[in-house]
Amino acid sequence: MDNLLLSLILFINYYAMDYIEFENSLRKPISDFREVIGNDFEDKYFGKDFYYIPDESIKKNYYGTQYSSISVLVDEDDKLRSITIHFREVISRKSYDLFVEDYGLPINILIVENRQIISEGTYTSDNFTQHLVERSFELREGEFEENPLYIIWKKEHFQIKAFLRHKQNISEITFSIPADD
Repeated sequence: MDNLLLSLILFINYYAMDYIEFENSLRKPISDFREVIGNDFEDKYFGKDFYYIPDESIKKNYYGTQYSSISVLVDEDDKLRSITIHFREVISRKSYDLFVEDYGLPINILIVENRQIISEGTYTSDNFTQHLVERSFELREGEFEENPLYIIWKKEHFQIKAFLRHKQNISEITFSIPADD
């Protein structure tokens, strides 16, 4: 019985999610956002636009995917226009399915197709060198299993866009007010 209880506790701790409804913070003052995300986050280096957890051992869990930083955009009245959760991994199928349970099926799952290199070069300045590549590609509708670039939900008063960068093994989810709103 003790092993079963321990297993259950570990399962709950591993899969427990921060049930923050980020969409509820949209259109509200940025000053209220600190209370929503909690005291683990700081905003010392990039002003009030980037919140991060300085302690690398602390991670938040959002629909089964860990994160430790959030960025925001505010309007001229310091009210939130968008909130982006940055993940250090690609959102898994399990996380996607949990997200769909709460937000419904997305309106778009966009897959990259016909990727081409337009130009390529190296930029060097002082002690800095960067390899630059300009690419073009097309997007088509697809399925989650096809490694989408974007997954988009449109709700009545907000939209959600997941941006998945599979080669870099990172992703982000952005809650935002539609541009025409």
